[in-house]
Amino acid sequence: MKKKSTLFLMLLILFLCVIVAFIGYFYFETLRVSRANLQSVVKTNLTYVQSRLEGRQQEIEDGAAMLLVNQKIKDLQKDQTDLYNYDYLEKLTEIRHILKERLIDTEVMSSISIYWPKSGTFISTDSKQDLKRELMTNKLSSNGWRMAERGLYYAITSTFDREKGDEIVVMIHMADALLLDSESLLTADINGEVKSMLVLPDGTTIGNDPDFQASVVTYLDRETGANSSLTIANRKGYLISQESAKSGIQLVSFLPQNPNEHKFSAIALAVILLTAFVLIFGFFLVLLFYRNVVTEVNLLISKFQQVERGDYETRITTVVNNEFNYLFEQFNVMIGGIQKLVTSLQKEIKFREQAEARQFRSQIQPHFLYNSLFYIVSVADNPRAVKEMTRHLAEYYRYLTKKNDRVTVADELSFAHHYLTIQALRKDFQFSMTIDPKINQLTILPLIIQPIIENAIEHGIEAKEGANRIEVTGERIGDWCQVTISDDGPGLTLVEREQLVQSLEKGQCEDKQTSVGLWNVNRRLINLYGSKAKIKLRTNSYGGLSVSFQFRGEEVK
Repeated sequence: MKKKSTLFLMLLILFLCVIVAFIGYFYFETLRVSRANLQSVVKTNLTYVQSRLEGRQQEIEDGAAMLLVNQKIKDLQKDQTDLYNYDYLEKLTEIRHILKERLIDTEVMSSISIYWPKSGTFISTDSKQDLKRELMTNKLSSNGWRMAERGLYYAITSTFDREKGDEIVVMIHMADALLLDSESLLTADINGEVKSMLVLPDGTTIGNDPDFQASVVTYLDRETGANSSLTIANRKGYLISQESAKSGIQLVSFLPQNPNEHKFSAIALAVILLTAFVLIFGFFLVLLFYRNVVTEVNLLISKFQQVERGDYETRITTVVNNEFNYLFEQFNVMIGGIQKLVTSLQKEIKFREQAEARQFRSQIQPHFLYNSLFYIVSVADNPRAVKEMTRHLAEYYRYLTKKNDRVTVADELSFAHHYLTIQALRKDFQFSMTIDPKINQLTILPLIIQPIIENAIEHGIEAKEGANRIEVTGERIGDWCQVTISDDGPGLTLVEREQLVQSLEKGQCEDKQTSVGLWNVNRRLINLYGSKAKIKLRTNSYGGLSVSFQFRGEEVK
């Protein structure tokens, strides 16, 4: 006994350690995966916005390059001998017209300017002269993106004759709407907590949260770097940023730490401590039970084992001064009674087993189970399909094993839905269920809808090529409720429908062509609800067969 107690204690401690380790691992892994998934979503969003922004910037660069090679713009350099020549002024007007047309054709540019340093000629679609002053003050040394007083622009220069100093500078101002659009994409709702903004090369920020912008700029000035863990506005989180190689624009997002992490920690700790307490307390109870009860229980077990072997003469003669003495006396009385009833009980058990076996065989069709299992085997490489089929199959057979005289319409429809889903996965057809919510909590006979659906699949869907529709509807008509199952199969002629109705109304299922399921459903409905509840047949709008019945359900109390 001591060895068993020691072994039991060791196993209990080991089990406790495993439970605590599992809870801890599950907690930390859940937080890690959740955090990683959110960061991945934010990074993906940043990459998408950066790619989109750089694509628009490339459009601006291409537009500037095309203006440099425009022959009319190049020729203007040669005609600058007389600034008051009418032809020269007309060419200037034509170039302005070209620039305005370019602006009309695109949304990414707010203004286009061309500057000839040699002559000081400056043409712009913008009436303000800030870009000209920028060029006059700071001579353009290289092509690329730069900041001006009014925002971000792209400048490109080309020298056609180095000896004469013929040079042209094209400057295109990026539309502010492009930056605002990029910022709005960054602030698209990810989890309702993420804050984002744009940081231009000169440190200017674009966003809708001034406090957040100021805090982030401070951290960026400290060279915190991308993907850093930090605290902003008393919120711990992760700063994720990406910089555009073209223009130096930084796209920044701040992902706050999940506010529920502390709650998760507290809950996990409480669960661990509670589990440990329960297991330790349970161990002492089991140990006490083992010391004070096991001896008597072992005696009872040994006597029951003798009874199991057919020894109905055995009795417990031991007398103890506790509650087990009453159990021993009752055991002796029980075995005496069993000895007298064993013969009749064996007969009853035999009859019951036979009846249950017949009922079970009538409910569970082996080919349905086999086909479902073969389907699972066929989609073994698709875990989602396997999981879906297995779940519906389990719910299907769990419902079959229930022994209720009445069920709710909602439960019966749920069972029918599982059956339809299983069949639809295997046979590839569509189904719909439209039920008036008012009848969901009414009672109905169990296993009354599924046989009709099975009949619709077997004699409707499978009997006609291209048939792929099953519809289940339920509605309340006065004091009665009506359920209809429709298919788009080959249907029945008027003569065939009349013959089927006659077969269903017979006292027994003699016609082999008659669906046993329909016949059984029809008899059960009539026996409980009367002749008004019997099955009715009609041809539906799809050309298939619609089978309906009525019942009077009671509200579940």
